[in-house]
Amino acid sequence: MFKKEMTPQQLRAYKMTFEERQIWSETADRIREYCSGLVPQEYSQKIEYHLSTKDYLHYAGYCKKEGYYYVSEGDRGELYCLFKNADGEKMQIFLLENILRDVGQKIELKLRDKEQMRWRFYEDLEKTVPGHIEWVENDTYVYGVKHDSRKLWFEFVLGGLIKTFGFEKVKDIVDEYTEHMNYWFSEKHWDFDREELTFVEIGGSSNENY
Repeated sequence: MFKKEMTPQQLRAYKMTFEERQIWSETADRIREYCSGLVPQEYSQKIEYHLSTKDYLHYAGYCKKEGYYYVSEGDRGELYCLFKNADGEKMQIFLLENILRDVGQKIELKLRDKEQMRWRFYEDLEKTVPGHIEWVENDTYVYGVKHDSRKLWFEFVLGGLIKTFGFEKVKDIVDEYTEHMNYWFSEKHWDFDREELTFVEIGGSSNENY
Protein backbone atom coordinates (compact mmCIF):
# COMPACT_ATOMS: atom_id res chain seq x y z
CA MET A 1 0.00 0.00 0.00
CA PHE A 2 1.39 3.41 -0.97
CA LYS A 3 1.80 6.03 1.73
CA LYS A 4 -0.36 9.04 1.05
CA GLU A 5 1.72 12.19 1.26
CA MET A 6 0.51 15.19 3.19
CA THR A 7 -0.60 18.13 1.07
CA PRO A 8 0.86 21.63 1.47
CA GLN A 9 -2.43 22.62 3.12
CA GLN A 10 -2.05 19.83 5.68
CA LEU A 11 1.57 20.74 6.39
CA ARG A 12 0.60 24.38 6.88
CA ALA A 13 -1.85 23.36 9.60
CA TYR A 14 0.36 20.66 11.10
CA LYS A 15 1.21 20.90 14.80
CA MET A 16 4.52 19.29 15.73
CA THR A 17 4.71 16.90 18.65
CA PHE A 18 7.16 17.51 21.48
CA GLU A 19 9.71 15.14 19.93
CA GLU A 20 9.30 16.72 16.50
CA ARG A 21 9.78 20.19 17.94
CA GLN A 22 13.01 18.99 19.56
CA ILE A 23 14.31 17.68 16.21
CA TRP A 24 13.38 20.95 14.51
CA SER A 25 14.96 22.97 17.30
CA GLU A 26 18.23 21.06 16.92
CA THR A 27 18.23 21.77 13.19
CA ALA A 28 17.52 25.46 13.76
CA ASP A 29 20.33 25.68 16.33
CA ARG A 30 22.73 24.10 13.85
CA ILE A 31 21.79 26.72 11.24
CA ARG A 32 22.31 29.52 13.78
CA GLU A 33 25.75 28.08 14.49
CA TYR A 34 26.62 28.04 10.79
CA CYS A 35 25.38 31.60 10.35
CA SER A 36 27.42 32.95 13.25
CA GLY A 37 30.51 32.92 11.05
CA LEU A 38 28.80 33.89 7.80
CA VAL A 39 26.08 36.46 8.45
CA PRO A 40 26.93 39.94 9.80
CA GLN A 41 25.18 40.71 13.09
CA GLU A 42 23.11 43.49 11.52
CA TYR A 43 21.27 40.89 9.43
CA SER A 44 20.63 38.37 12.23
CA GLN A 45 16.87 38.91 12.04
CA LYS A 46 16.94 37.28 8.61
CA ILE A 47 18.10 34.05 10.22
CA GLU A 48 15.14 33.84 12.55
CA TYR A 49 12.76 34.81 9.77
CA HIS A 50 13.61 31.65 7.83
CA LEU A 51 13.79 29.36 10.86
CA SER A 52 10.31 30.09 12.18
CA THR A 53 6.81 29.86 10.78
CA LYS A 54 5.41 33.18 9.56
CA ASP A 55 1.66 33.05 9.06
CA TYR A 56 0.59 33.87 5.49
CA LEU A 57 4.25 33.71 4.35
CA HIS A 58 5.84 30.33 5.07
CA TYR A 59 5.57 27.32 7.36
CA ALA A 60 8.62 25.32 8.40
CA GLY A 61 9.10 22.33 10.63
CA TYR A 62 9.56 18.60 11.02
CA CYS A 63 7.00 15.81 10.76
CA LYS A 64 7.94 12.20 11.52
CA LYS A 65 5.74 10.98 8.68
CA GLU A 66 7.03 13.41 6.02
CA GLY A 67 10.40 14.60 7.28
CA TYR A 68 11.46 18.24 7.14
CA TYR A 69 9.16 20.59 5.27
CA TYR A 70 9.04 24.20 4.12
CA VAL A 71 5.76 25.45 2.68
CA SER A 72 5.49 28.87 1.08
CA GLU A 73 2.29 30.86 0.64
CA GLY A 74 2.24 32.86 -2.58
CA ASP A 75 0.98 36.42 -2.90
CA ARG A 76 -2.41 35.06 -3.97
CA GLY A 77 -2.68 32.55 -1.15
CA GLU A 78 -1.61 29.49 -3.14
CA LEU A 79 0.58 27.08 -1.16
CA TYR A 80 3.81 25.62 -2.53
CA CYS A 81 5.87 22.91 -0.87
CA LEU A 82 9.41 24.15 -1.54
CA PHE A 83 11.07 21.42 0.47
CA LYS A 84 10.01 18.05 1.88
CA ASN A 85 12.67 15.48 2.71
CA ALA A 86 13.70 13.29 5.63
CA ASP A 87 17.39 14.12 5.09
CA GLY A 88 18.40 16.62 7.78
CA GLU A 89 21.53 17.80 6.00
CA LYS A 90 19.60 18.55 2.82
CA MET A 91 17.23 20.66 4.90
CA GLN A 92 20.20 22.48 6.43
CA ILE A 93 21.54 23.25 2.95
CA PHE A 94 18.10 24.46 1.84
CA LEU A 95 17.68 26.73 4.87
CA LEU A 96 21.19 28.14 4.75
CA GLU A 97 20.90 28.87 1.04
CA ASN A 98 17.67 30.78 1.61
CA ILE A 99 19.16 32.80 4.47
CA LEU A 100 22.31 33.62 2.51
CA ARG A 101 20.30 34.61 -0.57
CA ASP A 102 18.25 37.00 1.52
CA VAL A 103 21.24 38.50 3.31
CA GLY A 104 23.37 38.52 0.15
CA GLN A 105 20.82 40.68 -1.65
CA LYS A 106 20.95 43.23 1.15
CA ILE A 107 24.74 43.31 1.17
CA GLU A 108 24.95 43.64 -2.61
CA LEU A 109 22.50 46.54 -2.62
CA LYS A 110 24.53 48.27 0.08
CA LEU A 111 27.76 47.90 -1.92
CA ARG A 112 26.36 48.36 -5.43
CA ASP A 113 27.49 51.95 -6.08
CA LYS A 114 31.09 51.02 -5.35
CA GLU A 115 30.99 47.56 -6.91
CA GLN A 116 29.59 48.66 -10.27
CA MET A 117 32.62 50.87 -10.85
CA ARG A 118 34.71 47.71 -11.26
CA TRP A 119 32.78 46.79 -14.41
CA ARG A 120 33.28 48.06 -17.94
CA PHE A 121 29.67 49.24 -18.14
CA TYR A 122 27.30 50.32 -15.39
CA GLU A 123 23.73 51.53 -15.49
CA ASP A 124 22.90 55.24 -15.57
CA LEU A 125 19.77 55.26 -13.41
CA GLU A 126 18.87 58.84 -14.34
CA LYS A 127 18.66 58.01 -18.04
CA THR A 128 17.27 54.49 -17.80
CA VAL A 129 13.58 54.25 -18.70
CA PRO A 130 11.17 51.30 -18.89
CA GLY A 131 12.23 49.09 -21.76
CA HIS A 132 15.67 50.70 -22.12
CA ILE A 133 18.77 50.60 -19.90
CA GLU A 134 21.30 53.38 -20.43
CA TRP A 135 24.86 52.12 -19.91
CA VAL A 136 27.94 54.21 -19.05
CA GLU A 137 31.42 52.95 -19.90
CA ASN A 138 34.21 53.09 -17.31
CA ASP A 139 37.74 53.99 -18.41
CA THR A 140 39.28 51.35 -16.15
CA TYR A 141 37.64 48.17 -14.99
CA VAL A 142 38.14 44.64 -13.68
CA TYR A 143 35.27 42.90 -15.49
CA GLY A 144 34.94 43.52 -19.21
CA VAL A 145 31.15 43.33 -19.50
CA LYS A 146 28.00 45.04 -18.24
CA HIS A 147 27.55 45.16 -14.48
CA ASP A 148 25.63 42.17 -13.12
CA SER A 149 24.60 42.71 -9.51
CA ARG A 150 24.09 38.97 -9.07
CA LYS A 151 27.84 38.27 -9.11
CA LEU A 152 28.58 39.59 -5.62
CA TRP A 153 25.25 38.26 -4.34
CA PHE A 154 25.77 34.75 -5.73
CA GLU A 155 29.35 34.63 -4.49
CA PHE A 156 28.15 35.38 -0.97
CA VAL A 157 25.67 32.50 -1.13
CA LEU A 158 27.96 29.94 -2.74
CA GLY A 159 30.94 30.87 -0.61
CA GLY A 160 28.93 30.33 2.56
CA LEU A 161 27.53 27.00 1.40
CA ILE A 162 30.92 25.66 0.31
CA LYS A 163 32.63 26.75 3.53
CA THR A 164 29.93 24.99 5.51
CA PHE A 165 29.21 21.80 3.57
CA GLY A 166 32.07 21.43 1.10
CA PHE A 167 31.96 21.82 -2.67
CA GLU A 168 30.71 18.36 -3.63
CA LYS A 169 27.55 18.55 -1.51
CA VAL A 170 26.46 21.83 -3.09
CA LYS A 171 27.84 21.30 -6.60
CA ASP A 172 24.36 21.26 -8.14
CA ILE A 173 23.66 24.69 -6.62
CA VAL A 174 26.99 26.01 -7.93
CA ASP A 175 26.10 24.73 -11.41
CA GLU A 176 22.66 26.34 -11.21
CA TYR A 177 24.05 29.75 -10.24
CA THR A 178 26.76 29.52 -12.90
CA GLU A 179 24.06 28.88 -15.49
CA HIS A 180 22.21 31.98 -14.30
CA MET A 181 25.38 34.09 -14.60
CA ASN A 182 25.80 32.95 -18.20
CA TYR A 183 22.16 33.46 -19.19
CA TRP A 184 22.75 36.63 -21.24
CA PHE A 185 25.80 35.30 -23.11
CA SER A 186 25.83 33.39 -26.39
CA GLU A 187 28.87 31.44 -25.12
CA LYS A 188 29.93 30.56 -21.60
CA HIS A 189 31.54 33.65 -20.12
CA TRP A 190 31.64 32.93 -16.37
CA ASP A 191 32.92 29.99 -14.37
CA PHE A 192 33.06 29.55 -10.61
CA ASP A 193 36.49 29.23 -9.00
CA ARG A 194 35.98 26.80 -6.12
CA GLU A 195 39.29 27.81 -4.50
CA GLU A 196 38.80 31.58 -4.60
CA LEU A 197 35.00 31.27 -4.25
CA THR A 198 34.42 33.83 -6.98
CA PHE A 199 33.09 33.94 -10.53
CA VAL A 200 35.85 34.47 -13.08
CA GLU A 201 35.64 35.52 -16.71
CA ILE A 202 36.69 32.74 -19.09
CA GLY A 203 35.23 33.93 -22.39
CA GLY A 204 35.27 36.96 -24.63
CA SER A 205 31.57 37.07 -25.48
CA SER A 206 29.52 40.08 -24.44
CA ASN A 207 26.16 40.27 -22.69
CA GLU A 208 24.57 42.32 -25.46
CA ASN A 209 21.02 41.24 -24.63
CA TYR A 210 21.25 42.33 -21.01
